[in-house]
Amino acid sequence: AFTIATSASSSFDGVTFGYNTADLGGALYLYASSVNAVNNCSFVSNSANEGGAISIATTTTAVTISGSTFSGNTATNGGAIFNTGSYTSTYNNCTFNGQVFLYGASETFNNCTFKQDSRDAYNVWTYGAKEVAFNECTFNSAGKSVLVYHESPSVTNNVAIAGSTFNASNAVD
Repeated sequence: AFTIATSASSSFDGVTFGYNTADLGGALYLYASSVNAVNNCSFVSNSANEGGAISIATTTTAVTISGSTFSGNTATNGGAIFNTGSYTSTYNNCTFNGQVFLYGASETFNNCTFKQDSRDAYNVWTYGAKEVAFNECTFNSAGKSVLVYHESPSVTNNVAIAGSTFNASNAVD
C-alpha cells in the first residue's frame, strides 16, 4: 500500500491495512523516512516476500509502533514484520498473530502479545538483531517462542527478557 523511501515524515494512526501485496512490506515499506510512527493500526491478511505487513529498512531514524494488531499476514520471511534497519525500533502494546523476523540493530517490545499456531515456527526470530528486549510480553506458541540466531560468529546478540510469560500448547520435538 505504502512505500516511504524519501526523507519525508510518515505517521499512520487508526488505519486498517488489509489484503495488500508487495515484494517488501505488503502494507508498509519504511525505508528512509525521518519520522516513522504507526499507532492503533490493524494489519490483516497482507502478503509479501519480506514483511507480510511491514518491512523496515530505515538506517537513520527510529520506528515506533504502538497499539497495533497483526493477523493473517504472510511472507517468506516475517509474516508480521521483517526488520533489517540499523536503527532503533520500539513496539508498545502490540499483538502479533504470526511471526516477527528481526535483523535490526535495536528492537524493544513493551507489553506485546505474540501468538504462533505452527509447531514448526517461532513467535520471533532474532536473526541478526543485535539488541532485543522483551518487557512484560506474553508469548503463546505451539511449542517454540524465540529463536536467537546469527550466522556470523563475530557478531554478538544480546536478548533481555523481563517480566514476560511463555505459554506453549505443545511440547517441542
